[in-house]
Amino acid sequence: MVIDYGFSLVGKSHIAKGVCCQDNHKIKKLDNGWYIAAIADGVGSAKNSHIGSKIATETVVNVCEEYMPWDFNIISIKSLIRTAYNYAFKQILRESQRSREPIESYDTTLDLVIYDGCRIIYGHSGDGGIVGLNTFGNYIPITKPQKGADGISVIPLRAGYSTWNIDIYEEELAAVLMMTDGMWDNVLFPYLLRCIPSVVKTPYGLSYFFNSSLNTLFTSIYCISFC
Repeated sequence: MVIDYGFSLVGKSHIAKGVCCQDNHKIKKLDNGWYIAAIADGVGSAKNSHIGSKIATETVVNVCEEYMPWDFNIISIKSLIRTAYNYAFKQILRESQRSREPIESYDTTLDLVIYDGCRIIYGHSGDGGIVGLNTFGNYIPITKPQKGADGISVIPLRAGYSTWNIDIYEEELAAVLMMTDGMWDNVLFPYLLRCIPSVVKTPYGLSYFFNSSLNTLFTSIYCISFC
């Protein structure tokens, strides 16, 4: 049994400034029981990023659903994800050309997971993250935030295929959590640093593996974005 949920909320600072929610997510269940989930965080300094993030999530999930290989071959799925990412960016580029707005004003991150209830094939671009919960009750950060040379700026989808991380995580996962940087940096990591003694600080915030006493009753996939 797989339970899925997702939400995108506006943070307090954005509410105070009158800024709309720049994050978007989309989850789709396939006929065979697999799930496709995407989450995107529009870059705060880009005025059309809320549009870019919506185009990115809608496009990448729709393409993966429509063109999923009939035999669900892993190599073919990884190739499909790369194609979906490329097409998502092309759709954003077309919107930029249509509106005559600079392409950088649509900058967004993009994370994608294809989950069969056990393992994931994923795509990663930007400073959000994907975390897995394995069957031993251990939470495992699967991706690393992609930051610029200054350690602050984000590397967006627009940076292209050489920066996109597309791979498979083979270990059995009971749950998958996808987060934009608002949750990744300001909520999840500080909480874990306070509550879990085994967590080790690294340049990316936490060690790539940490123990937790938490567990789950159902196989789950979550999308959470907070800007």
